[in-house]
Amino acid sequence: MNSHNSSNILIHGTNYISMYGVDTVEGADYVGSLDADDWLRYDVNIPMAGVYVMELRVSSPIGTGSFVVGNAETRAKYATVSSIPSAGNARWHAIRVTVELPSGDVPLEIRSLQGGWNLKDFSLQPLDSTRSQSEFGETTVTAPTFAPVTQTETTIPPTFFTMIAADNFVRLHGAELQTSSEGLENIGWLDPSDYVIYSIELPHAGTYNFKARIASPEGQGAFQIINNETMQVYAEISSFPRTGDWQIWETISNVVQFPGGALTLRLVPVQTGWNMQWLSFELLEIKASTSPSQAPSDRPVAQATAAPTGTPTRSPLSNPIPRPTFPPTLPPTLPPTLSPTTIRLTQPTRTPVVPPTWAPREQAAPVVSRSEVVAPVPQPEEEGEPTEQQEENDLTLASPVRSDSNPDTWIWT
Repeated sequence: MNSHNSSNILIHGTNYISMYGVDTVEGADYVGSLDADDWLRYDVNIPMAGVYVMELRVSSPIGTGSFVVGNAETRAKYATVSSIPSAGNARWHAIRVTVELPSGDVPLEIRSLQGGWNLKDFSLQPLDSTRSQSEFGETTVTAPTFAPVTQTETTIPPTFFTMIAADNFVRLHGAELQTSSEGLENIGWLDPSDYVIYSIELPHAGTYNFKARIASPEGQGAFQIINNETMQVYAEISSFPRTGDWQIWETISNVVQFPGGALTLRLVPVQTGWNMQWLSFELLEIKASTSPSQAPSDRPVAQATAAPTGTPTRSPLSNPIPRPTFPPTLPPTLPPTLSPTTIRLTQPTRTPVVPPTWAPREQAAPVVSRSEVVAPVPQPEEEGEPTEQQEENDLTLASPVRSDSNPDTWIWT
């Protein structure tokens, strides 16, 4: 705890209570090599609530760097420094801003928005009531009054920030844990079939700056942020920087719309090739309704004029333009309509076809071949007159001979 009896407070940069990502040089009286999302926390005792002048001595070799001063617990922002002048590492510039601080122990946080700068120390002293805040970049302006307006949407300044370590999950499926080069546990070996579930409480529905600490050797990788209950996809993060190694880390940032309340978020890899160390949520904007203002207005109000009465008359033209004349349009002549003619078709007469008649074919006499003659069985001869059977046998044994005078005549011999 940095406690001071006087109203002026001086704190060296190396006297932090906790830090993240900051490099310290042995024997040096400053902290250096601040990158985006690095932070330093200092516990400061503020004797009296009020406006203080905060003077920070910083250096930047190439003129890059920006940071925000806020409360590490309530996440209230006190001041933002958007640029740092260019100088060598050993040359220091004093940057002064005004901050309004509560009394008591304040967990003051300096968070880097853009890298490339060093911090030597900072001091706090009450703002002299006789001096104008315009000297420190702020001017007090009397707010004008306006006429009552209808109900509209207004932007409420963000007051919320939270960070979740990658290993602080509700459930891890498929992926594995390992110790990162920055000391925290990181999730690796992420494939499209894996997922990680985190539980978070967001105070308001609105626009959030979602950040993730990523290592991607080839600049590959993508993941979706999904509501684990409704499976609504809030965002798909697909633009990864090429870090060149699995343990060289960079922070990616995306603006995402989230609802308020308790959420269970599922991170689902869409493309492999990356590790994750942590993720954070910073409230950027809340849209809320405001009631119509009742403040008096000095703005003049236009007086309405009465509408004219009576029938309006048109004054004649001094030089009327003659209307062009056109020949009358004749109706088109249509051809006469022909009456339909009935055509009767006569059924053709068919001539019966008489089938032809054929004369019966005469059957030719069978031709007996010699091979068909069957030789009779010889019988013993008996004396006396020959019987009828013997005569037939004699004819059968005779040989037929064609007649010379008539070829169609056969003679049996």
